[in-house]
Amino acid sequence: MDGELGLQTLTAPVRGMHCAACVGKVERALSGVPGVEKAVVNLATEQASLAFDPSRADFEALQAAVAAEEATKVTLDLTLTAQRLGAVNYLALLSAQQAYQQALLTRVQAQATRLADTVALFQALGGGWWNRADRGGARATASPSESEK
Repeated sequence: MDGELGLQTLTAPVRGMHCAACVGKVERALSGVPGVEKAVVNLATEQASLAFDPSRADFEALQAAVAAEEATKVTLDLTLTAQRLGAVNYLALLSAQQAYQQALLTRVQAQATRLADTVALFQALGGGWWNRADRGGARATASPSESEK
């Protein structure tokens, strides 16, 4: 555990990666989970190293994000190969692509939620240029009765 930041580390297996693009996708999926501060994936060892805030990390969401993206990528690859061989029609390929894109969208939404949580925390702690007394911010110069009007 990193006592300075309150972060813990974890190493977990990640199977089924074939290239650097797979590594990048898995890292993005892991980084999109609330509480995960850093994710590093090693293709050769098929291991992911995570630094996370245990008070914010939800490992069920973490596992679901990784599993969903991996599963849809494998399905897409298999469907693409089957379509090239004539075993499935183009509609099946489009369906697999749609599922994969949905998994990527879910990851992006998780990242957006993480950023929104960061902004909310910043604002809750009184952050922002408009609150600085040396800049004549609204809270620094207005009396409570003026701000209510």
